[in-house]
Amino acid sequence: MIREVLEFSAKTGFGTKTSIKEATEEFLLANPKYRSRKPAEQRLADFVNEIAKFKEKYDRELLVKFYNHWSQKGEKDLKFHWEKQKTFEVGKRLASFKANQDSGFGRNVIQQQKKSEVEQNNSNRPWNSAL
Repeated sequence: MIREVLEFSAKTGFGTKTSIKEATEEFLLANPKYRSRKPAEQRLADFVNEIAKFKEKYDRELLVKFYNHWSQKGEKDLKFHWEKQKTFEVGKRLASFKANQDSGFGRNVIQQQKKSEVEQNNSNRPWNSAL
């Protein structure tokens, strides 16, 4: 980022008569993607508080599953799963999550795939023709 600050200062002429600190502050104002974000713990706490607003409408188990799903973050990731979405409204996502849980979305498909894979694998076994 130091290189970017120096290039910005050279382009704008801002850094010639000011300190590096002032040039950096001006650079951050002009380039929002470089601004520091809240610590991960604070962002998680804010997310929990947002989910907690719906504890009257949904049961605790569903809220915990929702939190576990959307708070995933890879070791090298800077953002949580919910932060990577273009749009994310907790209320609407919770409603969809509940509907998917109620309908068994994903589970039936996976079970059917496993069953067909097992049947296909077993049909190729040499003992099938012997039995």
